[in-house]
Amino acid sequence: MKLKTLLTILCAIILSTGTNFADSIGIVDMEKIFIESKMVKNFEKNINQKREDYKETFEKKQEKLEKAREKGKSEEDIQELITSIEEELRPMQEDIAKLEGGFQQTLLFTIQETAKNVAKEYGIDVVMDKRAIFHGGFDLTNFIIQKLNDE
Repeated sequence: MKLKTLLTILCAIILSTGTNFADSIGIVDMEKIFIESKMVKNFEKNINQKREDYKETFEKKQEKLEKAREKGKSEEDIQELITSIEEELRPMQEDIAKLEGGFQQTLLFTIQETAKNVAKEYGIDVVMDKRAIFHGGFDLTNFIIQKLNDE
């Protein structure tokens, strides 16, 4: 009889703590953060300027190549010009790729740290991406966006 009572109490404790865990799960809508974060908007503005600069340079080089072809330059000269253009454009391409990669890492780290701090403020133990949750959880998205935009 005591064992049955002990098991019943133990099950009740486990079940009651299970609901507490559900209350301490935070969710984050990453898409919304990407759309509304000033950090992302500033980066997009900067990277778009770099892409536009690259595009202008590429178009100028393309015109130079077309003019060389129109003048009847030899295939060897055309090939040298193409190689020269590629060598000139490569650093610009690499710079854009580095900026994008570095920003993605920085953004994810910043979001993780901000989410950690916001979760701590609200007594949240676990933070998950909203897409992984079907129901429930405390939405931290707007709080995270606000903190990111305040920095």
